[in-house]
Order: sequence, then structure tokens, then C-alpha cells
Amino acid sequence: MGAFETVWGGVAGNELTLTGQTLGNHIASLKRITKISEGKRALQVSTCPNTAKTNLCATPVSIYTKAFFVRQKIELFAAGSPLLAYPWRPPLLRSHTCGQLRAEHIGQEVTLCGWVDTARDHGGTLFIDLRDRYGKTQVVFAPEGGAEQLEESRKLRGEDVIRVTGKVESRPEGTKNAKLGTGEIELRVKKVELLNKCNNAPFTPGQQDLPGEDLRLKYRYLDLRRTGMQQTLILRSNIIMEMRNYFAENGFIDVETPILGRSTPEGARDYLVPSRVHNGQFYALPQSPQLYKQILMVAGYDRYVQVARCFRDEDLRA
Repeated sequence: MGAFETVWGGVAGNELTLTGQTLGNHIASLKRITKISEGKRALQVSTCPNTAKTNLCATPVSIYTKAFFVRQKIELFAAGSPLLAYPWRPPLLRSHTCGQLRAEHIGQEVTLCGWVDTARDHGGTLFIDLRDRYGKTQVVFAPEGGAEQLEESRKLRGEDVIRVTGKVESRPEGTKNAKLGTGEIELRVKKVELLNKCNNAPFTPGQQDLPGEDLRLKYRYLDLRRTGMQQTLILRSNIIMEMRNYFAENGFIDVETPILGRSTPEGARDYLVPSRVHNGQFYALPQSPQLYKQILMVAGYDRYVQVARCFRDEDLRA
């Protein structure tokens, strides 16, 4: 079981939701909740007795769920405002992502991890754009951090992986960047740690004139750091999620058909995989899930859907 952090809040007119899917329909009071199940998913909520203070719990509401759900956010909607219960996690390298900090975080001490994107040395102060897949944050190495720290920061190069701890401050007037989500703030560094040194990267994700595809495929991990590649993967994920949600709401079953099968005559040649157990025999990668779909239909699964992997050897075909 994975334990969630404690939350406090109201007890009247509650609705328990998990990632947008309602598990309890307009629950009148948390006092009555003992267990809510949906399939194999179960949530356990402690009782919350009435107190003299209207709509407030005198004791915390603890939420527990299975380990594979510990990364999900659970919202308790009570008394017209959401109460957030986030999964308990062990201490991580960072407290926030590089695209997360906003004006409301000003004054907080945070820890960020990421790649050095660009560096600008303005006399006695060094500005570095720290990047991860969520965005960029401007971090500032100022003289008040110490001469040794400032000297070490000047040795940092593009794609070096660092961890910085510091205080979130508002950017001076005239330096705010409206194009960035984090453009209103900057991080004044108190502590920096080099996690990994990058030695002569063949190209950088932010450069305009990209190298040829062969080099980008050889260093695929660098290519996948590019904003365009990230947006493509995120778009694909969002499309598939919306598709699956739509079909699930309309009674479809998500089925994964086998990848290794028997060769069947279709429009293109098969990709073959030799069998380790049966010498001289081969599996064929499916060109389409047509036969499996027919089996499912005959078996009575009139509504099924899948994101099918199809392998077709169409070399030199017009």
C-alpha cells in the first residue's frame, strides 16, 4: 500500500475523484466513506468526525491506495473548494521542475535539476537557462553566493547536468520574459552540484541548423531532448489517451493482440522471427490484427479497440 500525505478540509458535499473519473457519486459526508472500489482499484479513507468548527475536520483525512497508483493525484471536493491529496514519495533530487515555478513561488527555497541550456556572463553575475522536458528556468549565480561558487559555475557547459538549490525571486523590471511560463521569476543559487559532465556533444537540442538524420539517430537521446520531438511524443500520448477515454466511456474493451504469430497471406511480405525452441521454424510479425479481430468478434466482443502494431515489408513497392 502507498500512503498519501495528510490533508485537512470540509466534510459537507464531498465528491471523490481520481484523475477525472468519479469513484463516488455526490457523497454526502466523508464520515460515511470506508471503502470505494472500482475494479481492482480501491481507496481507503479514514473517518472525519464532526467538530464545533463548521465544515472542518478535527483529525486528518488519510488516503491509501495500491502502490501502482501512488503517482496519481486525488482530489477531494469539499465545501465548494478542492482539497488536494498527493502521494507520499521518498525524497527526490528536485522539489520542482524547470517549467513549474511561477510568481506564487517567490520567497520559497526550491531545488531544480536539469541540463545547462545557455549561459550568459554579465560581469560579476552569471545567468544560466536550466532546462528539463517541462521547460526552462533562469538561474542566477551572483557574487553573494561566494567567489568559489561563481568560479565553478563558469566552468559549466551546454548539456551539463546540474542540481541547484536557491531562493525564488522576481525578475527585475524590464527583464521579465512573457514568452516563458517561468518568465516572471528567477532562481538565486545558494548551492550547485554537478551531476554529470557533458564532453563535446555532437549537437545541442536548441541549435537551429540540425545535423543529418544519421547523426541524430546515432545520438537519439540528444535528439529526443529537442522541443519539437517532445511536443510530438506528448501530442501522440494525448491523442491516444483521449481516444481510449472515449471508447471506454462507450463500452469498448481495449485488447492487445499477439505480436508473434503464424504467417498468413496478405498484401505485403512478412517480417520473420526465428524460433529458439523450434529449430528451422519462424514466427511472423502481424501485418494487421485482422484474424485476431475476427476471433474476438465471433467470441462476442462486439466492441473492442486497440492501438495496433502492424509490420509490413513493403520495400520497393510503388
